Amino acid sequence: MSINAETVINCKLLELEPSLDIRGIETMVYRMCHIDFHSFIIYFKEVNQNLCNRDNIIVPITIAGENLAEVLDNFINMCIGFELDDIEDDRKAIEAWTEWWFMKYKKRVKISFNDNFPVNNSPTDNRIISKFTAEEMQELKKIIKNKFIEQGEICGSTTLTDALINKIMSQYSDKITWDVTAKLNLMNTLVREANRMVKCSGVLIWIKPSKQSYGLREFREDGTMPTGKQ
Repeated sequence: MSINAETVINCKLLELEPSLDIRGIETMVYRMCHIDFHSFIIYFKEVNQNLCNRDNIIVPITIAGENLAEVLDNFINMCIGFELDDIEDDRKAIEAWTEWWFMKYKKRVKISFNDNFPVNNSPTDNRIISKFTAEEMQELKKIIKNKFIEQGEICGSTTLTDALINKIMSQYSDKITWDVTAKLNLMNTLVREANRMVKCSGVLIWIKPSKQSYGLREFREDGTMPTGKQ
């Protein structure tokens, strides 16, 4: 018997922000949170399998009032499998993660109705991407996404990864010979840029709602929105 993670996440988000409209204009908040939770679990499984030190994961000292070591131990148990006696611990771990995620969301995501925010207008250069196999691109994305998660950027890790790869690749000439050395250099550049991004304060993800979502609101405390740029 297992616990439904999505249900726990939805309930916790509503507890944190009761005005969230789960079936309406705030659906994107829930969808992003579910995707990010799935990415975190995949990462955490690899951490557990590789016997990595859990202290390498940068997280708040306490989340949801729970001891950090206990929360991470619960995640390890979740990755191994669910047991009936552990359902309550699993629920607490998911709730703690959701509170951590929502805290990051309020700091890192900004909803804007105008165009006065940084965007990467360079389209993905398929000529460069074509130099990489599907397996190479998948591994590259995994490395960068794991770097974001390891550094505590659990909100929008997939979005940040795709945007960063697109941005950096658009700066390269298609005349480059993409041998092993060049690909390793690209990976090192991406890792350095990811490390730089996580050290920046303020917003990393800007969202411009569609016309159908003009009722969309931001859920953050007044006066706490940082103004740093990516």
